[in-house]
Amino acid sequence: MDSDLTLFNDLLILWHALRDSQLAGFLFGLLLLSFTQAFKLYNQFSKYHKRAIHRPPHTPVPYTMYEPKEHTTVDDNMAADNRVPSDLQKDLNRQLIQIELRDRPPKIPESSLKQIMRENAQDPQHLSPQKDTPQGLKSLSVGIRPEKVTKLSDDRRQIKEQLLRMLRDAYATRAEQELVKENPEKNQCIIRKRVLNDDESQTQILLEMEVLGIQPRQFASLFENIQDTQLEWNEHCTRCELIQREEEYDESVDIFVTRIKSPGFFLAGRVFVDARYMLVDKDQYIAIFSSLGNDKIIQSYTSTNDLDGATLARSVISGHWWMPLTDLNKKVIGTRIFYLNQSDFGGSVPKWIARQFVPKAVEDTYDALIKAAKNIHIPMQSDDQIELRMREKAPNNLYIKKNQ
Repeated sequence: MDSDLTLFNDLLILWHALRDSQLAGFLFGLLLLSFTQAFKLYNQFSKYHKRAIHRPPHTPVPYTMYEPKEHTTVDDNMAADNRVPSDLQKDLNRQLIQIELRDRPPKIPESSLKQIMRENAQDPQHLSPQKDTPQGLKSLSVGIRPEKVTKLSDDRRQIKEQLLRMLRDAYATRAEQELVKENPEKNQCIIRKRVLNDDESQTQILLEMEVLGIQPRQFASLFENIQDTQLEWNEHCTRCELIQREEEYDESVDIFVTRIKSPGFFLAGRVFVDARYMLVDKDQYIAIFSSLGNDKIIQSYTSTNDLDGATLARSVISGHWWMPLTDLNKKVIGTRIFYLNQSDFGGSVPKWIARQFVPKAVEDTYDALIKAAKNIHIPMQSDDQIELRMREKAPNNLYIKKNQ
């Protein structure tokens, strides 16, 4: 109490001394601001220290089961929860409708479906003529198994297909977007942006790179156990926790909570609750993170966990696509990278900060990923392996081994 009175008296004396000065208001305001910030940091440290002592790490948290609904769009899902869709979600629906109308696959006749079911002895409810799944694309189910495991819902499958179409559409039209940065000397790095509305609040960032000496599988390995690896390669990540899994047969979707610390004192940290979709097609790997479809999980998490002053952020899509980079002899010598990001960071982030910070953050993230992927040891393809694959692809016996 005495120390508080002494501090108050010192401030009062300082005010009387500077009262007639033109700088009095400025200096007093600066001093008051510094005192307020110091008090705020002290409170945050006290809360964190108390929780670290009385709460063990990785404490299981109760979550509400995600109930599947028979809806096909983000608007329908929100209407079921009596919520009004945001402009961001409306624009996402418009994008998906345009892509679907352009690339809609032909419907499978009912007779063909019955024949497929007889041949494969599968349950009819798992076969859908509307499903737009690229051939050869399989789900990766790896990593630890969380306590919360539920059945993969139809809504989740639809979201996965929508996100996959968005990623492939962005890659196909990447050359049409605005160029932000190009650095041929740095892994052929190219950064572009696609503005989806007039005020640039909805903007997609596209990154391309060509990295020699690292296979696509090495990048994918980092994301298979991202709850452990991200703490090593992402200096801004303070926590990455696997909280739930939705699975059926060999297909699974994992839900993660990721906490990102603030890059500066003027911005709060961010918390993402994203679903991870990992897919492999021969030598190509895809990892997509998105908050779409996670409303109930987010509500359950935020009602039982303290965000510690952080702001809840949402990922529309954070999609990684790693493709093999080959030489003239079809030998894999590296990885061609394509990355797409569209996020709603929440809070009140000024536009000029978002324009400057997001592209640089994307580039810095992949610089760290490249360094981490180099430490994942996977043998490069041998000539015999390449020839074996070519022989398997060749019809009948038309393949002739070189030098034969």
